[in-house]
Amino acid sequence: MRFELSRDRGGPVVVEHQSFFFWGLVPTRRVDVIAKCPFGVAAIVERTDIAGAASWIPTFGLWKRRTTTFYCRPAPSAKAPP
Repeated sequence: MRFELSRDRGGPVVVEHQSFFFWGLVPTRRVDVIAKCPFGVAAIVERTDIAGAASWIPTFGLWKRRTTTFYCRPAPSAKAPP
């Protein structure tokens, strides 16, 4: 999944790895995006990494790894003048 929220990229990139159990039926978790990207987020990309795809088959989907990448917006002073 990919969520494009802004074209204003150039800030830090935050990568998180998570584990999901029981086909993702375990309750969802809340993510404080402002804690990760204090000036806002430009895009969020959610994908299954190689280890996650390889682990899905032997566990029949009971356990799966996924990676979330947050593309942060730059600080206001770091922006180029118009």
